[in-house]
Amino acid sequence: MSMQAGAEFAGFRVVRRLGAGGMGEVYLVAHPRLPREEALKILPQELSTDESYRVRFNREADLAATLFHPNIVGVHDRGESDGKLWLSMDYVAGVDLDALLRDRHPRGLPVADVVSVITQVAGALDHAHGKGLIHRDVKPANILLAESGADASGRVLLADFGIARRMDDDAGLTATNTAVGTVTYAAPEQLADEAVDGRTDQYALAATALTLLTGRSPFAGTTPGAVISRKMRGEVPRAAETDPRLAPLDRALATGMAPDPARRFRTCADFARALEAEAAHLGSGPLQRATPPPYGRTPALQPSPSQAPPTLHTPPPYGRAPTPSPYGQAPTPAPAAAHSGPPPYGSQPSFPAFGAVAAPSKQPWQAIVAAIVLILCGIFGVLLGISGFADPEIGAPVGALWIGCAIAGLVGAGLLFAKRTRTALIVATATAVILGATCTGLIATVAVPILLWVPKPVRAWYSE
Repeated sequence: MSMQAGAEFAGFRVVRRLGAGGMGEVYLVAHPRLPREEALKILPQELSTDESYRVRFNREADLAATLFHPNIVGVHDRGESDGKLWLSMDYVAGVDLDALLRDRHPRGLPVADVVSVITQVAGALDHAHGKGLIHRDVKPANILLAESGADASGRVLLADFGIARRMDDDAGLTATNTAVGTVTYAAPEQLADEAVDGRTDQYALAATALTLLTGRSPFAGTTPGAVISRKMRGEVPRAAETDPRLAPLDRALATGMAPDPARRFRTCADFARALEAEAAHLGSGPLQRATPPPYGRTPALQPSPSQAPPTLHTPPPYGRAPTPSPYGQAPTPAPAAAHSGPPPYGSQPSFPAFGAVAAPSKQPWQAIVAAIVLILCGIFGVLLGISGFADPEIGAPVGALWIGCAIAGLVGAGLLFAKRTRTALIVATATAVILGATCTGLIATVAVPILLWVPKPVRAWYSE
């Protein structure tokens, strides 16, 4: 039964209820001794009396309390009262992204805002992964957007590390039949109860990005059982299916949501950088939706000042210019300009160390034919050189010249496959001219420059 305002629990005084879910209720409470408000999560009775879950809760609350990052909701204390486990956390005045999508942006957020959100959450996740912790329940409802004001400046915060666990924990903590990660956003290996690591959170982060971009959750309209079945078959939804204008983002999203963890990015930050790099191809400005307008754009829909949603800002790198704050929480970052172009790391996404991001570009047939011609010239040149050494009329110098040209032809073929365009062209042309007295040389003289210089597919391939 929900507690009313003014009630006391574990020394905290209830201000109001913030929400409820399968893992308990959350209240805004006044701290019993300090002049501040916190968020108090109270777990259900059935979980609190489960001894195995109590062990899990205490261990994971202790682990979550070690995380200090500007984009992570800090854990302050834990305990038990009236037979119920509780956890006190930072109170974030703002809105979660699930509610933001539902109430204001049912067709998705502007791309620039999504990139900002994902970048900040990625930093929070990588920080936790560096501590050996994984979240396991990344989704829009667990991402909070703090209101702008004296205590926050549009920060994005990742909440609910309540089911976080160590990467090396294989104690089978799913025995309580509680939902471990929302099925829609959970990675296939998590649903299969296999080994998980930071790339498991990356899958959920990519699925969250897809939801924020389109306004629709991945695998929307299907039952949990059907979602699990589709994930186990390796299906990966695409943003372009909802909005064709988002097609340039599908490569990064597909890599982040790859069914095989080995084919995902190395870190969540790598995924965020790849998403930002591909977002730069959408144009000079963020992709805006016709309806509904962003907050504050239409006077008729503009909320009151007390309810005005925050403005997204990208925080400075973690640890820069810290200022004191309660319980060691990182200070509010100064507002920064929104993303307007490719990241400083380059226009191409980082490739994960765990596996290839995507298959390399296929070579056009012209490049293959040119390489074959060079190889044939090289082989023929070697044969001519050997015969030149054996024939007194030709002489060793000419034979040596032919062998040298043959080697140059083979080197040119290798350079061709290595995309060293100009060097390969010089070597190929020189080989063709010197060997032009032979039939094979005539082929090289005509074919190689044409095949390398003229066709657009070859030039397009080399420009990648």
